[in-house]
Amino acid sequence: MRKDIEIVGGGITGLTAGLYCKKRGIEYKIIEKEEENGGILRDWKVNGDWYYRNCQYLSAREEWFKLWPGEEFDIFTVKYGSYTDIWDIASISIEFAGPVYPNRIKKKKITNNEQESLAQRLDIYPEEISEGLTKWVNKLGFDTHEIHSSNSISLQISRILPTKDIDYIKELKKRERLADTIYGLSRKELGIGPDIGALPKNGYNQLFKKIGKELNIKNSTNYRNYANCQKESETKTDIIWTGNPTPLINNISDSRMNSPATKAKNVLIKIDKSIILEPFYIQVYAKNTNITRIFCYLNKITIEAINEMEDKNRIAWEARNILEKFSINIGKSIEVYEKREIRHFIISRMDYKVIKKFLIESENTALIPAAWHEYSRDSKINGIIKMVKSRHCV
Repeated sequence: MRKDIEIVGGGITGLTAGLYCKKRGIEYKIIEKEEENGGILRDWKVNGDWYYRNCQYLSAREEWFKLWPGEEFDIFTVKYGSYTDIWDIASISIEFAGPVYPNRIKKKKITNNEQESLAQRLDIYPEEISEGLTKWVNKLGFDTHEIHSSNSISLQISRILPTKDIDYIKELKKRERLADTIYGLSRKELGIGPDIGALPKNGYNQLFKKIGKELNIKNSTNYRNYANCQKESETKTDIIWTGNPTPLINNISDSRMNSPATKAKNVLIKIDKSIILEPFYIQVYAKNTNITRIFCYLNKITIEAINEMEDKNRIAWEARNILEKFSINIGKSIEVYEKREIRHFIISRMDYKVIKKFLIESENTALIPAAWHEYSRDSKINGIIKMVKSRHCV
């Protein structure tokens, strides 16, 4: 039976699903509860200008990206680096966007232990590495025993680079499947070419407004009752739920999500227009700052910090010092702003179980869920498109 599709959520995933349906001639409707579309990708608007919210470029090589109008984007070679001092020695890399371990590894047998909690995953490493990562995660306010092991990806610590044992790591990754998931190498060492990114030329807000009109999005908080979408597989409408799953799961499941929230801050810097920065981001793993990432673009910088209470000028000063280590001199800051936000990017062990259980229960129903337990945007979008293809034979 040919069905139409109702898409809940007007963020990048929902809009991409809408573009796919439109291209394939599938009847669709998009509902977004906020007055404006875009979700977590919406730009900050400050003093008549816009700033990217966190480091949010799109993967231009992904098949789903081709659904978007290419002329609206600047395409670039993704460049990145990392600053690490959680093992007491400051390490700077322009080839690896993860923690860099500066000492030789104390060899430890890698055992495929249970990895339910992040603490269990970090225990796979030798003690010194595990201890440094654990202290850093705890400093950000997270309990490694309570959050799921998959948070290694959302916290950008899924792989570390031991710079003094490159040859050993190469051999180890060939021999041990588990080692390949916890140790990293640069793309150059792996023989992989650079990634290609895309950013909207005039910010996400303008792009989402344009696409929203093309897709005829309905902005409304009056969602209909979705309680039956998990039960009725023979309805005329499939439901793609791209947003926060908490209200859906709590409403129609016998399980409950606690959906832990993180209080975060973006510090936004505008510098002199004579200094134009190519897109470049730095992952930060430091003892004495709550900065987790710095994103440079145009004549602007967006700094991500977990502690919302830290002074914006101190954060800007700390970021400047880190940037100088990468030979990036931004001159005098013309304007410095701050924006606070509540982020839901950490999954507790209990929530992970609830989501997995719900996804199993939702198989062969009218619901097409996003992979809410996964951090990767590409995985979520590709998973939804795959399910739509399967159900609608397109």
